[in-house]
Amino acid sequence: MTSVRTSLIWSAARNWGTRLGSVIVFIVVARVLPPSQLGLFATAATVIAVAELVAENGLGEAVVQAPELDDRLLSAAMIVNVILAMVVAGALLAIGPWLETALEASGLEAILSVVVLVILFNAFSYVPQAYLRRRFEFRWLAFRALVATVVSGGVGITMALTGFGVWSLVAQALLAAFLNLVLVWRAKPWHLHLVNPMAAAPLFRVSGHIFGSKLVDFVANRGIELAIAAGAGPAALALWVMASRPWAVLMQLVSAVTMDVALPSFARLASDREALLRAYYTSIQTTVAIGTPIFVLLAMVAPEVMNVLFGENGRDGGYVLMLLSLLGAMQLMQYYNGTLLNAVGLSHKSFMISIVKAAAISIALAVTFGQSLWNVALGFTIAQFLITPLSFAVASHALDYSIRHLLKLMAPFLIAEAVACAAILALREIALPFEAAFLRGACLGLAGGVVYLVVAFLIDRRTTRRILTNIVKR
Repeated sequence: MTSVRTSLIWSAARNWGTRLGSVIVFIVVARVLPPSQLGLFATAATVIAVAELVAENGLGEAVVQAPELDDRLLSAAMIVNVILAMVVAGALLAIGPWLETALEASGLEAILSVVVLVILFNAFSYVPQAYLRRRFEFRWLAFRALVATVVSGGVGITMALTGFGVWSLVAQALLAAFLNLVLVWRAKPWHLHLVNPMAAAPLFRVSGHIFGSKLVDFVANRGIELAIAAGAGPAALALWVMASRPWAVLMQLVSAVTMDVALPSFARLASDREALLRAYYTSIQTTVAIGTPIFVLLAMVAPEVMNVLFGENGRDGGYVLMLLSLLGAMQLMQYYNGTLLNAVGLSHKSFMISIVKAAAISIALAVTFGQSLWNVALGFTIAQFLITPLSFAVASHALDYSIRHLLKLMAPFLIAEAVACAAILALREIALPFEAAFLRGACLGLAGGVVYLVVAFLIDRRTTRRILTNIVKR
């Protein structure tokens, strides 16, 4: 059995290698394609994401968690995925013309008629990939993902640069899914059997709960893409996708880093309330000291970041990225509440918060439907900010901890962040000697970072030094 440390390394290689490759491809293609074509593919990708959610149905995670497995059960689970994928793909082909009309996305039907193959390819991959994860075969999974990302990304970029337009993204998606399918079965995860799909019934209870959670998460995190596509059109969706990409990637990176640095095993400490709360306080404080300033600084230089990454195509997305970056800072602060509740066996309360969050976002999207992208993004952000007090209130009541004490721990760093923002805004009023977006953004970001560190040291030198020392040691 591969060691846990080695598995973590290969898991990181798989996640970050593919993520970095995808970001590079997206940036290049987004600078080449007109926003209308990028938005058209983004619309198709969002529709496909909903279909894949149904086709996968939580069975992959159920395989990872199952106490016992055999070849027949694995085969049955995969057959269920394939049947669901065929049904969903057929439904998309049938409603393709209606979706194109309803979303006012000319060309969507043609793209969907080809891209549905991604659903079918992936249906053969969900369970094998989950089973390899269960066996800690992360090295092969990393190799598979990196090969598929590099090859498909190269093809996508080449086609975009040679004038294939939106079809370059379609080809990239199809090739990535096909390569993933071929390589995952190259590992020969198990001996496939033709069995009754109902043989997978032991997995249905767990997969049903997982599917419900993923559905709620989708509404909360990606429902806005469907709302923008339907209400504002593909061009607005393209701008949203460009603005949200830096936020999403940074959110994944920073949350992973802060967990590794500051998050002990809450579950292991669940029986010791005092130790659990100390770990929680430390995690929150470290995240507010290290993670949230990154998002706050990103918000302050958002126009420059959009200009550097996407050129003229991303010029109008600066203020959207600013909103999302401030949202990211808040999300990091409340991230640990769900982890804390799950650790003490109160996952139903965490799920309740997720449902309320999805409901609030749905209401905001309904209210702002058909309005400008700025209004939609603002409503999306405000809805999530309003849920923050509920998240902390539920966690505080469940564990009986002091919100006042928590605020006291966070205050020095929140004040330092506010001062850094003020410094950047003041610098914007000065005629900086840099006209290039990259140099201007770098100057403003560096200045804000220095101000933040100086103020944090002045307010609470001991805690700031301790947190930075722990980061360096890790």
